[in-house]
Amino acid sequence: MSYSFDGPSVYRFHAKVPTNINEKEYELNTGGAITVLADDMSNLSMPVQIEIAKMILISSGLPITSIGQQGMDNVIHIRLDNSIEQLLPESKQYYVKDAQHLMPFDIRIIMDD
Repeated sequence: MSYSFDGPSVYRFHAKVPTNINEKEYELNTGGAITVLADDMSNLSMPVQIEIAKMILISSGLPITSIGQQGMDNVIHIRLDNSIEQLLPESKQYYVKDAQHLMPFDIRIIMDD
């Protein structure tokens, strides 16, 4: 099975898989998102850029506990796991810089307290 995508964006999916385990019928449900990137993404709208940027942050492995926006077009607010901040107080600057480095767009990352 193969799929094609119209262009760079975040595509969400939901799948149901019927299965028979030990002669009992189950229906497995799953879902997720696929983030499609391209070499040139300069002409994407800001909402699409923000959505892609959020997905990049979610899948980055950084200890981020929340991601959001507060009315600013090109700014994403993040919050770190409190245990990281308590253990390493200087971690805020490190993780903001790391998150900013991942962005393929002109989007600012701001750490919320």
